[in-house]
Amino acid sequence: MALFTMEIAGVSRQLPVISVNDQLQIATLNILGDCELVEACARALVEKVTRPDLIVTAETKGIPLAAELARLYGMSHFIVARKEHKPYMQTSLSQEAEGLTYVLDGQDAKRLKEKHVLVVDDFVGTGRAIQLLEQLVRDAGAKTTAKASIAVQGSSVQYDDITYLVHIPLIRS
Repeated sequence: MALFTMEIAGVSRQLPVISVNDQLQIATLNILGDCELVEACARALVEKVTRPDLIVTAETKGIPLAAELARLYGMSHFIVARKEHKPYMQTSLSQEAEGLTYVLDGQDAKRLKEKHVLVVDDFVGTGRAIQLLEQLVRDAGAKTTAKASIAVQGSSVQYDDITYLVHIPLIRS
């Protein structure tokens, strides 16, 4: 498997390169279990993003980054939008688009009301996930005041309003 070497927040990683089709390959970032990278990235993002009232992320890969950001900001918790409604959710808010679904527990939605929120994702490709999270935040009566990600990729999305650490290029064959 081909690897793409990249430095992110002072940490060097070799990202696996996978084929999307005959003409396009992408380097993939997986932060799950990578404490060194998550901690370095969170420290770098905290320097760039003003402390919010709350952090919202989507399961699964954004969770370690959101947890470390919350810890560095001195927060006792953060909010995770789930991919489906769970039995513990007595009430919920949800957003769905193009095969992607995010669900907020009703208690989390109440916690968000009138808060300034940092929406976090580990990686932004199309931007669809962050857009859905922003809509959930609005539906809960909160305001997204910042968006942050470790990496962005591609050029179909405008990244002006996302604080990110690296741009991972598309690899054309």
